[in-house]
Amino acid sequence: TFTYDGTEKTVEGYEVTGLVEGHVLSGVSASRTEKNVGEYLVEVTGTAIIMDGSEDVTRNYIVKRLSGQLTIEPAQIPVTIKPNTQIFTYDGTEKTVEGYTVTGLLEGHVLSGVSAGRTEKNVGTYLIDVVGEPKVTDGGVDVTENYTFTRAQGKLLIEEATVVVRGKSGTFPYDGTEKTVEGYEVTGLVEGH
Repeated sequence: TFTYDGTEKTVEGYEVTGLVEGHVLSGVSASRTEKNVGEYLVEVTGTAIIMDGSEDVTRNYIVKRLSGQLTIEPAQIPVTIKPNTQIFTYDGTEKTVEGYTVTGLLEGHVLSGVSAGRTEKNVGTYLIDVVGEPKVTDGGVDVTENYTFTRAQGKLLIEEATVVVRGKSGTFPYDGTEKTVEGYEVTGLVEGH
């Protein structure tokens, strides 16, 4: 009995009972190799020959072949699906974060069936969740039952834009009269604001 880990598992060999002491059985083999979860029979193949030294005594026996078993049990491999996180500065347009990262998958396995994304326009911190039902395949074979999934959260952050309001400057030669500087300049505003 094995626990699934994405690699091939093999059971080989056989046991013999009922032979008279000194007699030797040959000519048969038993082997099976499998990769995925399940219970598989291990059949004895070949033609049994029983020898007593150099004498063939097979005719004195009834050879019964019993199958063995190769069992591969489901694993509980932990996988984390985490949506991407991205930071933007507010500019009046919609911002989108899409996609996710996966940790814990066995080599060659592919995750599908889920997505993660969010679109927002205004300043704030927005959580991004994983949606859908995860499915894991190995060369087209569904191996999802061997995984446990943790869904983390990502974030879409839109930070405040910086607006600078600068008073205007003026330089005058002294002439004894009051001088006035009025107004200001604004930089950093989003177009149309």
